[in-house]
Amino acid sequence: MWRVDPAVDRTYVITLSCPDRTGIVARIASFLADAGGWIVEAAYHADGETGWFFTRQVVRADSLPFDVDELRRRFSTVAAELGGQADWRVTDSGRSRRAVVLVTREPHCLHVLLGRVGAASCQCG
Repeated sequence: MWRVDPAVDRTYVITLSCPDRTGIVARIASFLADAGGWIVEAAYHADGETGWFFTRQVVRADSLPFDVDELRRRFSTVAAELGGQADWRVTDSGRSRRAVVLVTREPHCLHVLLGRVGAASCQCG
């Protein structure tokens, strides 16, 4: 069974939404590259009806020379450049998250989820 090793697989996830314009992807990628960041996953979407841009960037934590708090501080300047309406956050996969579990009345659903938590393939605390 696949297991998550937080020391090896730790990532920082940057999510951002802002008014769409040219250069957003380039600005974020340049910021991360200049810091030595290794992007392991990236997703983008522009909503033509609303004029908003959405992105999610996953960066290996060990590729950056600073911690998540410093990443937040530095990325805040990038977000500010992208406009005052930008909504963003940086999360750390190494920190446990609280979760609400909703399952059907069939016991196998809960058993599968609890088994994944016990096997450390589902990171929540």
